[in-house]
Amino acid sequence: LRKIQPYILGGLLIILVGALTQQKRFANAGESLANSMSAPQSQEITIIKVKDGDTVKLADGRDIRFCGIDAPETQHGKQPAQPGGEDAKKYLQALVDKANGKGYIEVTDTDRYGRTVGEITLRIQDYPNGEVNANSEMIASGNAWFYKKYAKCPNAQSFEIAEQRAAKQRLGVHANPGFEKPWDFRRRIKEES
Repeated sequence: LRKIQPYILGGLLIILVGALTQQKRFANAGESLANSMSAPQSQEITIIKVKDGDTVKLADGRDIRFCGIDAPETQHGKQPAQPGGEDAKKYLQALVDKANGKGYIEVTDTDRYGRTVGEITLRIQDYPNGEVNANSEMIASGNAWFYKKYAKCPNAQSFEIAEQRAAKQRLGVHANPGFEKPWDFRRRIKEES
């Protein structure tokens, strides 16, 4: 028993450290949840333009709509902007700038406008693990809502948790309970046209 006791203790220590590491990864919605997501079958990307808080343009010409999130609307043609729309766009631009536009996408769908839909992970060195799930980060920071209607995303559960935490902290779009959700805003503008 004395001969195998160090091995048993060593094994238990490894299990404990592994469990604590996993627990720590999910401690903060803004960082850990956004950073701990996986992207199997992902494609390398370079973002060349942030179009708004939930859409980017890639170097290969594709427009990418973020899966499972909906940011306040920016001005499109005659359509007015929503409060918070430019803030969401600027926040996403700052993330993309930190990553020098580099990351990867896990494609989940194509929307009715022909845009690729997916989860985007950005490579940002000063974040834990050197990357951040941009979809989750936009929700966790209060710059977008979890869009349950279109949430066929690998990490949709984490998005929901991120939104609950952002709402509890009254971040961004959650600061005002009467803030109009983008899908309601678009429907109202269409009806008024």
